[in-house]
Amino acid sequence: MPRLSHTEAADVVRFAWQQVTGRTPNRNERQLVQAMGLLEGVYGSALHDEVDGSASLNWGAVLALPGEPYIISRDTRPDPANPGETITYEAHFRKYPSHADGCAGMTRVILKYPGAAEAARVGDAHAFALALYTPRPGRKIGYFAGMAKDTPAQRVSRRAHSLLCGIVGIAKACKEDVLAHGSHELFATVNANKDPRVNMIPELGGKSVKDYQADHWIGLTADGIVGPATWSALLLEGKPA
Repeated sequence: MPRLSHTEAADVVRFAWQQVTGRTPNRNERQLVQAMGLLEGVYGSALHDEVDGSASLNWGAVLALPGEPYIISRDTRPDPANPGETITYEAHFRKYPSHADGCAGMTRVILKYPGAAEAARVGDAHAFALALYTPRPGRKIGYFAGMAKDTPAQRVSRRAHSLLCGIVGIAKACKEDVLAHGSHELFATVNANKDPRVNMIPELGGKSVKDYQADHWIGLTADGIVGPATWSALLLEGKPA
């Protein structure tokens, strides 16, 4: 099954949000939830069944409950007993019958975290990331764990920037504005047409800009142009000189 386009994914998010909440999402809500689905599950195409190779349609790396269909995959998280180290573990990820079900499953999990719904409503990417990083009562970790090398604050900041980078590409494909808080500051630092550092990165880890875009998980357009979305990804990874 081919990966959904940004515009197709936007329709799925609208439908799933309506199913979960009983109302149509505003643009902030849809963009942030869609960006999370892009980051966590590449719109349900990231995790595949090891037996038949079918996509799990799991948008948010949601774990299966007892009795639910699942696929087995390895995942990583920071080791709380050894700061800076990573634990690799085998997880049972929920397998869904459709994109709408996969997106709805992710949305239900997201909205369980205190503060996530309000942060999404107003488009606050940092508050949204913080809400999802903070463990719910009785839990040891939040919705995402982040990178072991980072401090908790850095993990939240990195996720917020990742969400904004994803939203840039989503908004461009959907021909809409980026309304999320933080986008103005982001664009102020990624104006590729005025930043001379663009001329200093013709190769990225042995790849051309176009190859980097084609291989990148954020969902960049492989046009060889270092525009706002590509520059955001480069800043996030610390690659520009």
